[in-house]
Amino acid sequence: CKKVFQTKSKKFDTAAQRIASDEQQNLLKHEKIKNQKFKGLSSKASKPSGAGNINGKWKNKSEQFRAAMRAARTGQAVEAIVDDDMVQCPHCKRTFNEQAGPRHIKACQERSLMMEHRMKNRQSKGLSMASKPNF
Repeated sequence: CKKVFQTKSKKFDTAAQRIASDEQQNLLKHEKIKNQKFKGLSSKASKPSGAGNINGKWKNKSEQFRAAMRAARTGQAVEAIVDDDMVQCPHCKRTFNEQAGPRHIKACQERSLMMEHRMKNRQSKGLSMASKPNF
């Protein structure tokens, strides 16, 4: 029983079992060489120059999240870190990318003004927020 587990079994090569002639063997060798060259080229060509930046950005976000989780476990205050490429809405404090930020801020400003106007009307009429009708 010990002899069986001490020696590793040989890896079975299905390609070698299929080869019937020398011609097929030569073709197989050429294909392996082509595949190795192609793999070497594809690994270099598949990564664009900015791929490292994306990975770094993800890594930074991951580290910030982990630090926040550690701080929350210990009961320490967690500081919110805003990305440089993100725009924060002054009304709702949410963050958006550079394209969506201005659109949202405009809509959010209108919404907040509308809510303030409604609150003033309700207070002037003597209604509380508890008596707010559900629509």
